[in-house]
Amino acid sequence: MVEVDIWDEYKYRHDLLWKKIHQFTIIMVFLGAAPHSAFTLEQSGKNLIQLLPIIGTLFGIFGIFVLKNELSLFMKIKNTYRGLQNEFMAKFSNTNPGFDIPEPFHASYDKFSYYLWIYYCFILLLSFLNCFSLVI
Repeated sequence: MVEVDIWDEYKYRHDLLWKKIHQFTIIMVFLGAAPHSAFTLEQSGKNLIQLLPIIGTLFGIFGIFVLKNELSLFMKIKNTYRGLQNEFMAKFSNTNPGFDIPEPFHASYDKFSYYLWIYYCFILLLSFLNCFSLVI
């Protein structure tokens, strides 16, 4: 049954997207916080640990490409699923008079994508600012 396969793919892509968002956020936060930890190191170790926020920021920049790819795959599945859902609801509303269905939904970006990029850009901006704070 095609609808069930699409629903499973929808759930998989949705969960994978959230997993990637959390992974990149955790990487940027932990690597960015490492130089601010309380322990002391020799000068050579201190210089190396100062590089960790830069590495975290580079992972964050790499995350933009990963999230863009995952989001485009998710949106394809989401639009297909919503198309089938709208088709079903149209058939259902024909057999049940007075049942109001929402407008069909087909968009390449929606509020989810918008908020996802706002969140990710904010975290990335904080990571950049953290790198600059260590230089000053």
